[in-house]
Amino acid sequence: LCWRMASVFLSQDIAFVVLRFVDVRSLALAGCVCKSWKEHVDFLSQLPQWITAYSNEPNFEDAIKTVFARCSAPSFRPNVAFLFVSDTYAKLDEDVIASEIAKLPPLHLGGCTGSGIIGYDQDQKKPVEAEPTQDDEDGMPRPVVAVSLALAHVPSCDIDSFCITDDEDLADMVAAVKDKVKDSRRSVNFVVLADAKTRAHHLRMGRLVQTLDESFPNSEVTGGVASGFHRSGTTRVLWGDKGGKDGAAMTKVGGKTPAAKGKGLVALRGACTVISMVTAEEAMPAEGEEPSPLTYASVARSFSAIGPAFTVAAVEGPVIQMVRAQDDTGQAVGDEVAAGHAVRMVAQQVDLDEECEVLCGVAARPKPNSSELRLHRGILVDNGGLLLDLDREQNVPQIGSTLQLMSDGNPRDMETCVHEQLRWTQQLMSSKPGFGNRVVDGGRALSKSMVRGGLLFSCCGRGARCYGRPNVDSEAFQAAFPQSVGVCGFFCDGEIGPTHLGSKETQLHGFTSVYTLFEGI
Repeated sequence: LCWRMASVFLSQDIAFVVLRFVDVRSLALAGCVCKSWKEHVDFLSQLPQWITAYSNEPNFEDAIKTVFARCSAPSFRPNVAFLFVSDTYAKLDEDVIASEIAKLPPLHLGGCTGSGIIGYDQDQKKPVEAEPTQDDEDGMPRPVVAVSLALAHVPSCDIDSFCITDDEDLADMVAAVKDKVKDSRRSVNFVVLADAKTRAHHLRMGRLVQTLDESFPNSEVTGGVASGFHRSGTTRVLWGDKGGKDGAAMTKVGGKTPAAKGKGLVALRGACTVISMVTAEEAMPAEGEEPSPLTYASVARSFSAIGPAFTVAAVEGPVIQMVRAQDDTGQAVGDEVAAGHAVRMVAQQVDLDEECEVLCGVAARPKPNSSELRLHRGILVDNGGLLLDLDREQNVPQIGSTLQLMSDGNPRDMETCVHEQLRWTQQLMSSKPGFGNRVVDGGRALSKSMVRGGLLFSCCGRGARCYGRPNVDSEAFQAAFPQSVGVCGFFCDGEIGPTHLGSKETQLHGFTSVYTLFEGI
């Protein structure tokens, strides 16, 4: 009786506040309780869960203020933000960004610089990819200035942001996230933004991604490597963690990373910013049910095999020394030849420039599916070997592995591949528990989960220079998810994502577009 009376006299204002913070599935179920709760659910489903804005104003301060103003909305309380800025602004003023963050509720921010910026133009209601353009007079590329911001409210999710500058920071981050992921029913997802301009930074990023895979085997890791128009000295990662009643930033990793306390945001070179999202306790599925991901990844790889495949016969560290040709069944045939000689033979057959770098696909077993190939940049060395630029020391090829030279596909095939990958992602998402499931009350559908927004990490080699026209990858996202309110991202010097769709193994891609999809209702 007391429970019934309490439920009757529960303030509708309190009910609204409670429902504002529950997860998507629980919110849909709450709509079945009573008519007033159904009205709350209907109203909350219309609240912004993802807002993105874009500006190409030449003054950095004006551009930052514009995107933050456009992302403001009544009753919107974001808990995570992503900010991508052109490195060609005369001054990247951290205080300008921090002053705008101070106006928001407590949240975590990750971002970086890019030679090109991807955003959603609210005025024209369409995505835009701002990238360096060719000048008609001298043929030299011309930089662009742009800012893209996304604010998201991810309900029933424990979000943290970390700044990784060394291996000790990495260990502290893993321990902090593991402390929250104590139950196998909790899902965890990561967004990684890295500045990796030196070999040491590159290897550290590789260790970071590998550690996340090993420590959280069911997680999805996506992200990108900061890029710059000038290629050196201008790339940064952005890290902000606004918490507490006073809105001051709190140092998350060991207290020894560059202090952001009291400032709200820092811009760093050679570091990695990691946003972790862990399913909150109240949103965990029942015993025996599979946890539903908080984000979904889609990887658009557009490559074609060129020439025959080879079996690795001799290696020395990251250098493939000798190979043997493979027949149609994947068996090694013929004599061993120098890997560099084999590459040059293929280059002559398909009319490639044999002096330039080549794109190599390496797989652990003969005759692999193309999705199993790990793609690496290959450089011909003087002794006839083929040096692979590896993102992880553990990816050194083994004797018996397959080596396949690759090339990017033609623009039409690449565009088709992007649409296919997004369609397959839709199918994969619809098969996951808790996604797309209509909650039925007396035979009528109450709500349905869907993609509200996304991040796009696209290779600097894509865009208009690849397709012959702009905005192809971002428009493909909008076509696949028309109910979404825009995409936010940048052109990367390397894209972090699953090896292929549905895989839980992460790698650093090249010439790829990686999408991170955020669910809403």
